[in-house]
Amino acid sequence: MPGPNLSPVSFTPSFNRGLAPFGIGNAIHTYWFRQVDNPDDELSVSLDYIVFVLDQRLGDQLGYMGTMEYSNDWDDKPYWMNVSYPHDLGNDEVPFFQDQVSFEDADNPGIVGQEGDGLYMDTESGSLDHGASGSAFYAFWPNENFSRVVSVASAEGTLNFDDDNWAAGGPPMHRLVNQARTDFP
Repeated sequence: MPGPNLSPVSFTPSFNRGLAPFGIGNAIHTYWFRQVDNPDDELSVSLDYIVFVLDQRLGDQLGYMGTMEYSNDWDDKPYWMNVSYPHDLGNDEVPFFQDQVSFEDADNPGIVGQEGDGLYMDTESGSLDHGASGSAFYAFWPNENFSRVVSVASAEGTLNFDDDNWAAGGPPMHRLVNQARTDFP
C-alpha cells in the first residue's frame, strides 16, 4: 500500500567515501505494508522493506534489478550476492560486497502462516551489521541481463531461539515493487 512520504531520503549509486559518481536520486514516493522501526520478531522482520520511487530514472543509465519470490528449493545454496554499507566495515562510507550467501530457510511468521505471506529468512553465511539494512540479496539468472532481488537485509540477532542474520522477502515485497512500477512506469 502507498504510504505518506517520509523525511527526505536519497539514493547514491556507487557511493564511496563521499563520492557520488552517478549523482543522487531523491525519493518522491514510498510504498510499504507496515512501518518497521526495530525488527525484533518474525512478523516485523518478514515485512521490513520499503520501496522508494526516485525523482530520476537511474536504472535507465545504470541498469536495474527485478524481483523474484524466494523458493525453499534454494535453501542452503550459495546463490546470493549483497552490497551494503555496514558500520563495522568502513563506517558506513565504503561498499562491502559479499557473494556465495545462502539462506538456511525462509518461513512465514506465525503458526501456519497466520500472520501473512511475508518471509523471514535466516543466513549464517551473510554478514550483516548496522548500515546493511535494506540492502538487496540478489542473483543473476540465465538468459537475463539483470539481477533479481529475493530479499533485503533486515536484522541481526535472535528470533525463535536462532541467532542469525535475517532478511525480509516474499510475495509482499514483490507486490510492492510491482505496484511502484505500475504507478510510476
